[in-house]
Amino acid sequence: MRIFYIAVLLLFFSSCSSETNLTHESTTSKDNLKNAVHNLLNTCELQIRFIDNNFNPNGGYSTAQVDAYWDLELQLANDLQILKKLLQSNIDAQNEYCQNWSSQYDSVSANLGLKIQENAKGFGQMATATRTKNNFSAITDGIMNDADFLEDLCR
Repeated sequence: MRIFYIAVLLLFFSSCSSETNLTHESTTSKDNLKNAVHNLLNTCELQIRFIDNNFNPNGGYSTAQVDAYWDLELQLANDLQILKKLLQSNIDAQNEYCQNWSSQYDSVSANLGLKIQENAKGFGQMATATRTKNNFSAITDGIMNDADFLEDLCR
């Protein structure tokens, strides 16, 4: 009888441990998603501010301005890629994103798009200035593809 009780206790403790691990994994996944989305939203907001403060229709951007904008593009590419990989690897993260985060991304993405449209000449001048950067086409194509993935995910 004693062996039976020990076996039941071991079974009980092992199930408690696995439930704790599942809860911990779920929490970690949600935290990773939250961090990835916040990083992406923050980068988009930084780009919006950069456009407001620096873009002009005549171009003439300094090397520092071009480098700062390119750094924001690289960060945007990185943030999008991290979020995309996280969402591709976890169906629960996809559901969480679609239910709780996609509208925020859609909103800030739309605002960024409007800023670019409002400053189309300045954006064109900056795009021309950044074309000389390493992997320009790969980076900008990646941004477009990953942004399209996020837009299509929750439809």
